[in-house]
Amino acid sequence: MSDTEREPAPSGAATPADWIGLALLVVGVWFAPDVGMGPYQAFNPQSLARVVLVVLGIGVAGYYAQRKLGQRHGLLVAGFAAGFISSSATIASMGLRAKADPRVRNAAVAGGLASSVATVVFYSIIIAAVDEQLVVHLALPLGLASLTAVIATFAFARSETHAHLGAPAGRAFQWLPALAVGGASVALAVVGAALGAEVGSASVVVVSAVAGLVDAHATSASAATLHHSGQLDTVSAMLSVVVALSVNTVTKVVMAALSRDRGYALRLSAGVIAIALAAWIGFGLAVASTGA
Repeated sequence: MSDTEREPAPSGAATPADWIGLALLVVGVWFAPDVGMGPYQAFNPQSLARVVLVVLGIGVAGYYAQRKLGQRHGLLVAGFAAGFISSSATIASMGLRAKADPRVRNAAVAGGLASSVATVVFYSIIIAAVDEQLVVHLALPLGLASLTAVIATFAFARSETHAHLGAPAGRAFQWLPALAVGGASVALAVVGAALGAEVGSASVVVVSAVAGLVDAHATSASAATLHHSGQLDTVSAMLSVVVALSVNTVTKVVMAALSRDRGYALRLSAGVIAIALAAWIGFGLAVASTGA
């Protein structure tokens, strides 16, 4: 096939400018100062760069995984890959598939729950990128949540689906969402530090609960940033992450209900609620083991 006859690259594929931008971001992570700045010393340039890099990098990986494997392995792989970008949006999309074709309902539930596996993995990576010590303390909550998500996913993945998903939507490099999560993590860190300075660390948990309805990733990053800088104790930081994960479950349940497929919504809701409960059990065990 001649060059003129080759198929054009997908519209969402990465451009040279994207790769150059990624390289500059990596350099920024390497050289950015790892110190608190700005209001309440809550702005950490290196933490911001790391969060943006992680969100951007996982989004790219999810895009190409879905593009390469989505049609071969169906809703399960597509759900897991898309979950790194937005688990709530993935759950809504899977619900619409279940509504359109009830024969793939269980496969759609598996795809939606697979996005929650990706969510927990994403939490862990973001927190580890900012504060390695905190992610060690969260091993039980996030580990049990992840295990529950995997079990629930494969419980519904009873047979391989042959759904043809086509090319993934959107672009490989989601710069604006990545920058938005980074900016939100900074804003939440400043708000949390300000509230913590005024009324104590419990206020950070309240902020996490509110923010978790929209974006628990940024909340986890901000809690890790505050813990890394010594402005938030370990138990409060752990609680902030678990609360954010739990409150975000409400968003997922609402997204599932929007499909108007009762069978899908009930199955999916049971799965994500079980994941949240597992995180709380892990949190209790972790706190008890430390004697806090």
